[in-house]
Amino acid sequence: MITFDIETGALPWEQLVKLCPTFDAEATIPDPGEFDPASVKVGNLKDAAKIAAKVDEARAAHEEQRRTLYHRRKHAANQHVAAFQSKAALDATTGRVLAIGVLHAGSSVDPKMVECWVGGEADILEAFWRLASSSLDLGVTMCGHNIHGFDLPFLVRRSWILGIDVPDKVHNGRYWDAIFIDTMRRWQLGGRDMVGLDPLCKAFGTEGKAEGMGGADFDKFFHGTPDERQKALDYLRQDVIATRRLADSLQIL
Repeated sequence: MITFDIETGALPWEQLVKLCPTFDAEATIPDPGEFDPASVKVGNLKDAAKIAAKVDEARAAHEEQRRTLYHRRKHAANQHVAAFQSKAALDATTGRVLAIGVLHAGSSVDPKMVECWVGGEADILEAFWRLASSSLDLGVTMCGHNIHGFDLPFLVRRSWILGIDVPDKVHNGRYWDAIFIDTMRRWQLGGRDMVGLDPLCKAFGTEGKAEGMGGADFDKFFHGTPDERQKALDYLRQDVIATRRLADSLQIL
């Protein structure tokens, strides 16, 4: 059995900025216009001084809204872009494959035995499909966690976008070839509950994901200092090892 895991990141900003949905700051945060004292709700107040104080308070709040209008719109626009960027790595239209970790059949279950494929995205994808094609021909299973829901669709879609051939046998409509075994689907037993790799490993008493970073941090660490890049790749290796141990616990052969 071959065990694998992919790590993704956002597209480079020069590509991503062209894909970011337009944000209409003026419609989202409209100009409050001129202050209208008659619009102030004074409730059951009868005292003129208290009513005047209420109006003055509303006027001050209105002036503050107008004074900060530009900055509030700018902040909202920045938040819009940040939210888009934070999710970009999870969508094949805005993300890319940064690395694939592979533990080959017959290899000992040791992080040092996990190959990390990095480099140009097209080269990574072509290498993966060569491995998949060989596995399809030989009937060697390829296992990963949530690969039916995320990894395989992402790999196929990125390949389509980049014009890379995907082996015909990989999928038939929404069904994946039987060589692709998903540990999450195995655990679900036909259900729909989404269960992460780490909690399942802990339930079986095996070592789960590496500590000190999460999947959302991979992009930042991968493109950081040499030490941070190594930490990212070690994180990927541990994910592959954790998946293999989970597969053993789930009696996947």
